[in-house]
Amino acid sequence: FDSGFADAQYTLERIRATHLQPLGLGPEEVQVLRVNGLSIAWLHEGREVSAVGQKAAGGEERAQLLRARSDEQLFEQVRALRPYHDVVVVSIAQGKRTGATPTAAQRTLARGLGQAGADLILGMGAEQVQEIEVYALPDASGCQRDVLIAYSMGTLLTENRNRREALSGVLLNLTLETRPGGQGLRYTSILYTPTYVRKW
Repeated sequence: FDSGFADAQYTLERIRATHLQPLGLGPEEVQVLRVNGLSIAWLHEGREVSAVGQKAAGGEERAQLLRARSDEQLFEQVRALRPYHDVVVVSIAQGKRTGATPTAAQRTLARGLGQAGADLILGMGAEQVQEIEVYALPDASGCQRDVLIAYSMGTLLTENRNRREALSGVLLNLTLETRPGGQGLRYTSILYTPTYVRKW
C-alpha cells in the first residue's frame, strides 16, 4: 500500500499470475488446502499498514484488499472453521514489535485462538524471533489437542539492514498426528531452520 491502492492491486495480480496464493490480501478470507488426505484451513489476519501506506491508500481502498477483524471476530471465524477441517492454521501479522519475548497481548490472543479451535498459530511481523509454545488443550472428545504457537517467526525478507537484531528468522518443519475431524492432535516433531537476511 505504500505506493497506493492501484499498485497494491497490481502486486496482488502479479502474485496470482505466478500461481502463488496470497494469504490475507484480497477477497478470499480462508484458503483450504488438501495435504495427505487432510483438510487444512488457513486464515491470515493482517491488521497494520505502514504510516506511508495509510497515507497512500484510503481506508475504504485498504478495506477492499485487507480485512482487519477484532479478536472476537477472529475467534468466531476459527470456531466456524473447526467442525469442517482436520487442521486450522491462523497466521497473524502483528505489526512491528521489537523484543525477543512475546507480550501479554500476544499470549492472550494466541491462546484464545487455540481455545477457539486453531491448531497452529504463526506470528509474523514482530521482526525478532520469539519463543515457540505447545499449548495442550482437551478437545470435545476428551483427547489431548496440542496447539503450536510460534509467537514470532522473525524476519524472512527486509530492506532494512540497520537493525541487526531484526535480520534473523526461522522456517518451521512440523510433523503431526491427528484423528479425522480434528479430534486429538499432537506434534511428533518440531524442527526449524534458521534464516538470515544477508543482502536486501
